[in-house]
Amino acid sequence: VDGIFEFRSVHHKTPEAATYRRFMSFNSNVEILGLGNERLKYTGGFALNGRKVYSTSVNGDPARLVVLGEVDKKFEARSRLFEFQDSTIFSNRAMVKIYQQNDSIYHPATQFYYHLGKTELVLQKENGYLKNAPYSSSYFNVDFNADRIRWDLGSDSLYIYSFGGRSQSPMVIESVDYYDPEDFRLLAGYGFQFHPLALVASYALRMGVTGFYVDDLAMATGQRPDGMRMAMTFLAQKGMIEYNAATGYVKVKEKALHYYDAVKGNADYDNLKIHSIVDGPANATIDFADGRMNVRGVEEFKVSDSLNVVIKPDSSNITLLQDRDIKFDGKITAGNFEINGKDFTLKYDSFFINLNHIDSIRFYVTETNARGQSIRRRV
Repeated sequence: VDGIFEFRSVHHKTPEAATYRRFMSFNSNVEILGLGNERLKYTGGFALNGRKVYSTSVNGDPARLVVLGEVDKKFEARSRLFEFQDSTIFSNRAMVKIYQQNDSIYHPATQFYYHLGKTELVLQKENGYLKNAPYSSSYFNVDFNADRIRWDLGSDSLYIYSFGGRSQSPMVIESVDYYDPEDFRLLAGYGFQFHPLALVASYALRMGVTGFYVDDLAMATGQRPDGMRMAMTFLAQKGMIEYNAATGYVKVKEKALHYYDAVKGNADYDNLKIHSIVDGPANATIDFADGRMNVRGVEEFKVSDSLNVVIKPDSSNITLLQDRDIKFDGKITAGNFEINGKDFTLKYDSFFINLNHIDSIRFYVTETNARGQSIRRRV
């Protein structure tokens, strides 16, 4: 391996405290198969700092880790700095993609821990500007926020946590086709002389591209480059774009274009946003074998604002299936109707609910009482 070597005779209290010898490879093209175990493949830089081993290189390109299963890839991670410890690979900031059949769960920047002996992956919020960016699941077609994800690769269950229980923000699961006018207003941000999302989406559609550099966008729209970079950081935090602050490259996500089309009335959209609040256990568990996400702590959620359809699940539990189908027991309120039962399935594409076991159907009428107030009365 070609690189730069440094040595200095310096006294140190323990071997672990040593900072010399030092070495750093020129390029991030060192390939190692079987690092820790035979199913881990590494491509990246190689650096020594005393007894510590890192993934850095002189050219600064990111390193790539891929963990293989028996027949497919389990996950991959990319970072400019992995630290290889005795039994753990750690990064303070890594792009991670967890594979689920032909789909994936993706996050642009998260703290990364992989325990080699236990084959356990742990992801936690980083402290940088993307700490609140959502995870994106192409299998379920949703975005969701999480403080921590834990996955024992020897099992089919991945656990998703939102810390703080009822005193903190909930885990939020949002359809990729979700749109709300108030959310679009909030995406204007604060201190900008333009609406960041509207400007980015209109430029992408006008130019027929979804990838471009922030300075080109600033020049084309007559905006200050520093203000435009701040706007791109803001949109990346909201999960609307992928933004590389080092290179200035912007990749516009389909969600951003959908939001822009929806506000102009050129796209269909939904109101599917699910809040999960629990004390103690994981907010959600993904079962890779069954292709399900079991979500706990769901009091109720809207399916349609315009049709006034609300679902209130029994025991606050629902099961999310592929492409936003949802299984649940509980109550459906649709206008003046209230349906209670078990084994219901919301079919997202057809906007139809299979009512497999109905316990009761109630009908309400809206009346005005003696005080002039509108009330609902059961018929």
